Amino acid sequence: MHGNIIDLTGATFGEWSVLGFAEIRYRTAFWRCRCGLCGAEKNVDGRNLRSGKTRCCGCASKGPAPKHGDAKRINRAPEYDVYHQAKARCNNPKHAAFANYGGRDIRFEYVSYADFIDDLGYRPSSKYSLERDDNNGNYRRGNCRWATRKEQQNNRRCTRRPLSHAASIAAVQQLQQMGLL
Repeated sequence: MHGNIIDLTGATFGEWSVLGFAEIRYRTAFWRCRCGLCGAEKNVDGRNLRSGKTRCCGCASKGPAPKHGDAKRINRAPEYDVYHQAKARCNNPKHAAFANYGGRDIRFEYVSYADFIDDLGYRPSSKYSLERDDNNGNYRRGNCRWATRKEQQNNRRCTRRPLSHAASIAAVQQLQQMGLL
């Protein structure tokens, strides 16, 4: 080992357990570490260990939560843009569509992007966009889903709904079911 390197062998930083010295890369000491949550081994920058910048391999955040980088400008996840725009429509009076959302007292109730993704998941394809089942309701759990353009066209404020046993079905859908369209 080199003379100026502080020996971190045996130390614990968050969930990382330092197994031993790994290498010098870019004039920085890297240490072989094992994640206490999943057992994965990885070479970790010693500066990041000591500063607390890294606490585990990332296994604790895997699952429906967003991937690292979802909110970064380069390669940003399209779901993040949808989240951000819906939030702006409700909260920013300078947004072009504020009158139809925040101006109608429609609120954005997701507390974070992770909460948004946890509820909706990632959209199935680029043909889907965010829809509220109740157009007068808030952006919240249970009222939002990914929908196609056709589904969205049938769930607009101006969609006419005839008075019938199926009042919840749009007129266009009823005509399609009867074979008239």
